[in-house]
Amino acid sequence: MRKRFIMFKQSIRIILVLIVSFIFTNSLYAKEKVRFGVFAYLGYEKTKEKYEPLVEYLNNFLTEEEVILEVLTQEEMDKRIDEKSLDIATTNPTHFLFIRTKYDLGGVVATLMESSSGHYLDRLGGVIITRADNILINELKDIKGKAVVAPSQKHMGGFRAQIYELYKAGIDVSDLKSVTEVQTHQNVVKYILDNKSEVGFIREGVLEQMAKDNLINLDDIKVINLKQYDNFPYMVSTKLYPEWPVFALNHVDKRIVRRFASALFSIEPDTIRSGIYGYSTGADYLDVEELSRQLRLPPFDVAPEFSLLDIWNKWNFLIIIAVIAFMVISILAAKLAIMLRDEKIEKSFRNSLLSGIGEGVVSINKDLQAEYVNNIAIELLGYDKNELLIENNKNILRLKNSMEAGKCPVLDTFNDHKTRSVNDFLVKKDGSLLPVNLTIAYMDSGGVVIIFRDISQAIEYEQTLKAQALELKELNENLEQKIIIEVEKNRKQNLIIEQQLRLSALGEIITNISHHWRQPLSAITTYLGTLQIKSELGTLEPADIEEAQQIIEVTTSLSKTIDDFRSLVSGNHEAEHFCIQNSFYKAYDILEPSLKENNIHIEVSGEGSKIFSKGFPNELTQVFLKILNNAQDILVLKDIHPRIVKVAFIEINEKIRITIHDNGGGISDDIIKNIFDPYFTTKHKSRGVGLGLYIAVKIMQDYFGGIILAKNEEMIIEHKEYLGAKFTIEFDKRA
Repeated sequence: MRKRFIMFKQSIRIILVLIVSFIFTNSLYAKEKVRFGVFAYLGYEKTKEKYEPLVEYLNNFLTEEEVILEVLTQEEMDKRIDEKSLDIATTNPTHFLFIRTKYDLGGVVATLMESSSGHYLDRLGGVIITRADNILINELKDIKGKAVVAPSQKHMGGFRAQIYELYKAGIDVSDLKSVTEVQTHQNVVKYILDNKSEVGFIREGVLEQMAKDNLINLDDIKVINLKQYDNFPYMVSTKLYPEWPVFALNHVDKRIVRRFASALFSIEPDTIRSGIYGYSTGADYLDVEELSRQLRLPPFDVAPEFSLLDIWNKWNFLIIIAVIAFMVISILAAKLAIMLRDEKIEKSFRNSLLSGIGEGVVSINKDLQAEYVNNIAIELLGYDKNELLIENNKNILRLKNSMEAGKCPVLDTFNDHKTRSVNDFLVKKDGSLLPVNLTIAYMDSGGVVIIFRDISQAIEYEQTLKAQALELKELNENLEQKIIIEVEKNRKQNLIIEQQLRLSALGEIITNISHHWRQPLSAITTYLGTLQIKSELGTLEPADIEEAQQIIEVTTSLSKTIDDFRSLVSGNHEAEHFCIQNSFYKAYDILEPSLKENNIHIEVSGEGSKIFSKGFPNELTQVFLKILNNAQDILVLKDIHPRIVKVAFIEINEKIRITIHDNGGGISDDIIKNIFDPYFTTKHKSRGVGLGLYIAVKIMQDYFGGIILAKNEEMIIEHKEYLGAKFTIEFDKRA
């Protein structure tokens, strides 16, 4: 029995050793997975069908790697590259440029060579097609304004190459009537033959392959902008560009990339029977980059930053030449203007020049006959050309002011040969008057040239300026009086506000005095009533008289209250060193009776460390009174329970900050910005005139150089949230 157990134990050990050896061997010889992404330019199924033989070949060739085919859209490929869940990929050249700019790549591994009748093609191009019976489209320029169909706008051979040809011909994408995307090149051809679109964009070789498969008749198709290239068997309308690149991501082991490239370069012709002839070393994609730049395709769809310094660095020589040329032209233009004004101009040159001038021109010879009149003069004078050329100049140019003065500036120039400039009213053929400026110059031929222009608008503008100047003068004359009136109005308004401020403060003081005196007066009344009853009953004792001392103490406290309030109202207008918390407790003492009566609890934090500053303690007490009164009013009005006001004293970086936070429901958003304005109140007029917070802000500005801010903020009381108004008083600490 023992011997059998030992044999069983040895068998178990042998089985375990075999299992471990099997696992180790499998892990030792397991192939590393290489994820190979391919752009689905033919659609998922067609692209997969084309590239599956290539992947099968790679897996047979590679001994240490297993290639996994991933057929993806461009968006999916971008995402997978971003996630680093692809190792090697192939796509069209323009998409490759975008990926190269955005992501870290290991470089181009190889360039595709397509198979064509036993030959290879390492270049691709685009074809522009229309129906053979379409007589309206024969050249690139005919495509402008037409409807276009393409596999997609991301296809290199199916859209971008054609658009670049149109761009070079002066046609932009925006010049097309529409662009319809139909996913595949075969669908594009079908759209054209079915007359669903006017122009189609496809890749080279598609027409020939469809004809070979008896899917179309090439006689039904017309190729626009047909080009011929040596050793290129397909019809094409565009420049040829490098075929698809195969590229590796930077995270892939360089040894895997080399073995993958070696496998691609080792493909023999006709090994892959899906249109792939083989792969060559990486091509030059500069032509594709130039296309992408011109069409502003990603990654060149965003213009680079370009400064004036960049312009100078690139074009400094041309800029200098242009500046010099501009200066020379300016000098020459100035000299020419002087020459045209001063020189005697020959008749033939004068007529050709004056015919195009933008003003009325009349040339009169020495016999006082008009020999040249331009179209502007004809229009302004109201004559026709024949009438002007035969009329005596006195009838042609009748100047109202000159005639009334018995003068003629034209004859004066004939006599003294001097150039004149005159403003006058020209009498037109219909007798109406036209304000003009005339320049009259003598010519070597013995005649004069008269240039005149309509100055109606200038006169109207001048009159407008005069009217405005008069208004401005009147405004300046009245401005001082208006300022005096406004200053007096503001002074009176300020006096009214100050009076109302004093009345408001006095009203609050009287209210608080009434609260303070109510209980002591009640005590005095009660005690005196007791004494009167005892006196009438004859039970008055000496001890009762001694208790009158209590009345004295009460009246003394009332007197002290009057002194406190008088001190608060009159104030000490000399700055003094005082404790901030003491000013608050002075306000609290004044309001304590009404606070207790209304069950309002004040919670103070930060009182352990006293804060001192130089300033005006009574004025600060008034600020506390205004804010606490507001909190009390809102808590009572809204019947909030419990009624809490939290006060905090904080000293930060030589600044003093005091917060007063109630749980009264907060301030409405539409009025919170107005609460510090004078006369702004939401209370009944019997409760105030809206000056409390305005006074508080004014005190902080005038006496402390400080500010008061208000906002709504949550408060936690017994694990429950309450919304309330939080006032923050802040000012600089002064030594």
